[in-house]
Amino acid sequence: MKSRLQLTAVIVLLAIVFAAETVGLRNIYTTRNPSGNDLLPRWLATRAWLTQGLSPYDPAIEQRGQGIIYGRPATKPGEDLARFLYLPYAMLFYLPIALLPYSWAQAAWMTAIQFCLMGMTFVAFRLYRWSPPTWLAGLIALWSIVGYPGARSLLLGQLTIVMALLIAVGLWAVRERRDVLAGIFFALSTAKPTLAIPLIPIIFIWSLSARRWKLAGALAASLIALVAFSFLVAPDWPMAVIGQAQGYTAYTEIGSVANIVTRQVFPVLGVVGEYTLSAILVGWMLWEWWRAREDEGRRFEWAVAVTLVVTLIVSPRTGTTSQPVLYLVLIMLFARLARARPRWASAGIVVTLAVTAIGLWALFLITVAGRIEQPPVFLPLPLGLAGALVFARTPDA
Repeated sequence: MKSRLQLTAVIVLLAIVFAAETVGLRNIYTTRNPSGNDLLPRWLATRAWLTQGLSPYDPAIEQRGQGIIYGRPATKPGEDLARFLYLPYAMLFYLPIALLPYSWAQAAWMTAIQFCLMGMTFVAFRLYRWSPPTWLAGLIALWSIVGYPGARSLLLGQLTIVMALLIAVGLWAVRERRDVLAGIFFALSTAKPTLAIPLIPIIFIWSLSARRWKLAGALAASLIALVAFSFLVAPDWPMAVIGQAQGYTAYTEIGSVANIVTRQVFPVLGVVGEYTLSAILVGWMLWEWWRAREDEGRRFEWAVAVTLVVTLIVSPRTGTTSQPVLYLVLIMLFARLARARPRWASAGIVVTLAVTAIGLWALFLITVAGRIEQPPVFLPLPLGLAGALVFARTPDA
């Protein structure tokens, strides 16, 4: 009875905080600075589907979005075409705000994904079975919001934060052997595939190798249901997604981290260097999964961490707004450091948080061109974590 009352009190408190923050953001920020360019096209598409029955890939929707952003069609090089881009079932996440006026929708969405970002950090503590001191847990949660990747994702209204939380909860469910729940959450995380591929297909293969039949079945069944929903929403969605994705590369000039390293930082390496680096990293990832093929503990979580880092290095145009998922890798390393070096781990963690928070913001401010982030900002977090994984690797992972 007491635990139920405590849970009820927490839920009521969170609801009050959510409502107050939404109202505050709406009155102070979103009415004066309607932005969130990543949110706007998906809000428009979901709203149009609900009210007019339009496909989220209908050209009329992107024209409407361009009009809101620029006051005219997007015709200049590098301008956002305001396309939906995601898989159709991504609209499920926007349904709660679709019928709200945009200022309210943006405020509610920013509050919700902020809660998701903080929630992901606390799920990660449970996932890696780490109980940091309260002050340190709070500091890490605060860092997740004010650090450059998290803050930029919040301001743009990025769905990647929700996808990262779904992946975190799915991994926790695997650890706790709640396989049906894990399969559902992993399937939902594919709504924006840039984070889910190759992680989710590999986890499906791993579930067969580890004889986690419920996980494999729940993941497959959930994906089938989501694909069926997609065909009901937009029967031509596969070709529409491909078409919009091809157009997307035309106005996003920054390539993958591997591309930046081999074409800009060390241009002598060129295309051969990029493909070689990518092949080495993918080979490393596959080797870690081979070692973890029947493991459900340390090797499994290590293989997941390597996969997330490799994905953010080799995948084309996974920008800084995709990097909050790497917080899972950082917290895993923090947890292992706390167990291995308990006497000075907290100090080391605080220094790491300070350096990354200040350093990434400083790098952005030094290199920013107009309002556009530049390639150097993409590099430190994924490359730093790749180096940390190599350095901290143990025989039992």
